[in-house]
Amino acid sequence: MTVHRLRVHTDSGFEEFTRRWSNAKASGELLDVEDMLDDERWTKPITDEPVVEFQEFPSRRECGQYFLKLLSENGAALQAAQIDPATSVHLWSWLISVWSRWLQQLNGKQVLLGAPARWIYMPNNHNRYYRHLLAGPYLIAVAHQDKLQNAQILLYNDVRKPNTAWVEQICGRRDVVSNGTLLGAISEAVIHPRTQKPRPGTSPLKRKKEYFARRGIAEAGTIQRLGKVHNQLMEPWHLPRASAEQLEELFGTEFSKFFGS
Repeated sequence: MTVHRLRVHTDSGFEEFTRRWSNAKASGELLDVEDMLDDERWTKPITDEPVVEFQEFPSRRECGQYFLKLLSENGAALQAAQIDPATSVHLWSWLISVWSRWLQQLNGKQVLLGAPARWIYMPNNHNRYYRHLLAGPYLIAVAHQDKLQNAQILLYNDVRKPNTAWVEQICGRRDVVSNGTLLGAISEAVIHPRTQKPRPGTSPLKRKKEYFARRGIAEAGTIQRLGKVHNQLMEPWHLPRASAEQLEELFGTEFSKFFGS
């Protein structure tokens, strides 16, 4: 069992982390930052006692729950250090360093680092913030902590391969990702209650626009279209207060499969 005091990177530590990340990305080699985890040159301790316990996460849901609990229980220490988990890039660069070796392995094979936003938190970029491998699940868990099952459509998949069309299309629209009623309806319609993963036959609901364009047919009833229509209905109908039944009526028969009809 590996346990650390909760820390954040200093400015120089963050610079060293991003430098190592860039070098690993360019060379295709593993990112190695384990020697930085407790080094006073590059980190600043937030807690006096070890509270960060490394563990493997079965899915993004367990990942989000772990960090929600960790950062909530140590909220006073974070506040005293003026660290906001929702915005601190230095906190998440240190946390992802703790999990870095595990995040780069899947089924005995190396997982490529991918886009920078997967490793370097970008809280001010609405097209990138949710792509962070650890902060992404945490933010969803925070937003839906009272009923996390509502967000299962965004949390069922593997932490190391998170960016399905569901995540991309829903999280890319902040009003959609925060609408628990709408997310709950989608999760109930798409997620199988036993496996907690998408039901067989739901892939047509997330096909890309190009799929329809190449075949000369109109795009209809997909998660991409749902996001667009949601934005159109947002202001005149104040969707956050609408019930599932009202949402189903507003969206119409095109999206009946998202409401279990």
